[in-house]
Amino acid sequence: MRRRRHGKRDTGSTESAGTLDLVRTGEHFEIMEISDERARVMALRFGMAEGAEVSCAVRIPAGPIVLRAGRQEIAVGRELARRIHVRRVGRRNGLGYRGAGGVN
Repeated sequence: MRRRRHGKRDTGSTESAGTLDLVRTGEHFEIMEISDERARVMALRFGMAEGAEVSCAVRIPAGPIVLRAGRQEIAVGRELARRIHVRRVGRRNGLGYRGAGGVN
């Protein structure tokens, strides 16, 4: 188990991913920064603002990236995904959507 430092929450293993357009299906990550003001407002409405932990549900070839937070999904176009900075987060119990059968 990792130690907590400086009062920060331990989120398991982390790795910098850069921007949202680089994540792969099934990866879990934290949204670090949304540089587009309009996109930041829209993300906030969907509960996927900066600091939110989400997963990549699917990457549609040459199309949008579908994000999942809890039971909600949102499609983000590739151009916008290039302006959203993320950090990969190791899986934890309770993170992500529990599909039929209760398996993460």
